[in-house]
Amino acid sequence: MTTTAERLALTQVKRSDDPLLHDVWQIRAACAEHLAQRFGDGHWAKVTSVAQLRRLAGQKHLYAVRRGDQTLATFVLARKGPPFLQPKLFRDPEAPAAFLTALAVQPEHQGHGIGRWSMHQAETIARDWGCRSLRFDAYDHAAGAWPFYDREGYDRRAKLDVYGVRLIAYERVL
Repeated sequence: MTTTAERLALTQVKRSDDPLLHDVWQIRAACAEHLAQRFGDGHWAKVTSVAQLRRLAGQKHLYAVRRGDQTLATFVLARKGPPFLQPKLFRDPEAPAAFLTALAVQPEHQGHGIGRWSMHQAETIARDWGCRSLRFDAYDHAAGAWPFYDREGYDRRAKLDVYGVRLIAYERVL
């Protein structure tokens, strides 16, 4: 497997009028369509609107992973997690943590190290924020990214049912 991660750069999308918002939306839409084709309809096939992404850019840390002028991946980091990722699920409930959501890699670029590179960047940012862990969830379904997170050595902390959606809570102590 050839890795293309060597020439990647991380850009934070900070403004609601940032032209990268459209690139991020396109990646999310392509991933949703790809998953829907492979696994059928489900939460994984839903696409965030551009308007929702604009709000997100102002509220959380939205990142675009780029190589040259091409956007290949995206993810979101926040200092506060969703309510279902309760502190008691994790190794040190009181430790400051960063929460990752919406990691997406253009389907044609998956399997080339871009997701791994993105996760390392998220960990670096979390450390820079003074966080001691990176926490996130994945669908407990064939459409979920859990095989990737398992291969990368992230710790499974719990299985959850959130409004009928099965999730796996993950953590990496930094």
